[in-house]
Amino acid sequence: MNRSAHQNNLLPEYDTLIVFIIGEKKDYTAKFETEGKFSFNRDKDIWDDNYLTKEIDKLGVKDLEKIKCFLEDNLVEFKLPERLFENDLKKCIQILKRDFGSKVKIGQSIVNRDDSFIENKNLINNISWEFFKSKIVGHLQYNQMIGEFLSNPINRELKNDYFDTANAIQEFYNSKENSYDSFECIFKVIFQKINTYDDDITGIDTKMKILLHNMYFNCDIGNNPTNND
Repeated sequence: MNRSAHQNNLLPEYDTLIVFIIGEKKDYTAKFETEGKFSFNRDKDIWDDNYLTKEIDKLGVKDLEKIKCFLEDNLVEFKLPERLFENDLKKCIQILKRDFGSKVKIGQSIVNRDDSFIENKNLINNISWEFFKSKIVGHLQYNQMIGEFLSNPINRELKNDYFDTANAIQEFYNSKENSYDSFECIFKVIFQKINTYDDDITGIDTKMKILLHNMYFNCDIGNNPTNND
């Protein structure tokens, strides 16, 4: 019987015990006594790293977002040291405009998309699920902050620079689409074109990735699905 389940009075909440093995699961033959207080199947309810990875790969964006929020709430002291503040966002937009250029486009607005939309977008831009999960999803925690920053009237000029730079990136992609088999390649090209060596900002490359990944998620760069997709 799991002692911590008794101590924390978790038995009324959970009716199944899952055992997670860090490493590789072995062939267990021992009998696990549950005293009839919860369900436990020795063959199905002992998980290892390989099993957990396969199960995570089956999940959609919405479920991954729930897991991310749960981990952030419960493992806050172990979070990666990636931070994006308003001044960082200002600097990133300025660097993108300086090094990649800008193309004016009238009538741009901030739009939030649902999970099915982004899944279709990944498909038409050949963004792999592995890339989206490992590179982009973790940076979407800043999506609301970026939206609020750009929506603030005091940042109107920076908002225009943001959309003009996004338009320049999109025009470049449209002109070179046949040269690249995935928008993943465009992220690499952008970093080849920008030079942050003399920009005295701690972690600037990571902050640039946060901004670019949210640009993609918000459909400001990359091809977007139509109603027919």
